[in-house]
Amino acid sequence: MILVAIGGSKETDSSASDVIKFKYETYNNKKKRWDPHNGSADAKITGYVEENADSTFYIEGKSVAVVGGKTNESYDSTLSYSGRLKSVNPPKSGQGQGQISSGSTKLFYKDQSIGFVGSSVKTMFGNNTVIETGCTKVFVSS
Repeated sequence: MILVAIGGSKETDSSASDVIKFKYETYNNKKKRWDPHNGSADAKITGYVEENADSTFYIEGKSVAVVGGKTNESYDSTLSYSGRLKSVNPPKSGQGQGQISSGSTKLFYKDQSIGFVGSSVKTMFGNNTVIETGCTKVFVSS
């Protein structure tokens, strides 16, 4: 038996490779000019299941998570370069939303599978992680 995911359940921290793109310049003393370069960095993503304001199904005072439900995520990255930074896209830190992509095969709410600890989440950058925490009073079989 596994824990049902609810609003506020944590997703496992994950990393998306090479999603932060940046341009920088290094000074070339021999040619007396700035030479352009491109770089990329990984993003570390953290997130939580979003409360569903339209839900009428609550456990422990929190809405039950369902497949298609959103996660609120934030990310941070560390840029490694020497010289001067010209541009970064997306910004080196920020926020976005992921989506719960798997759930129970036996328990549904309004024709949507209920999420549980271990359910897949597609992050804002398209990589996959899972729901890590859930309510402590209701258990389901996947």
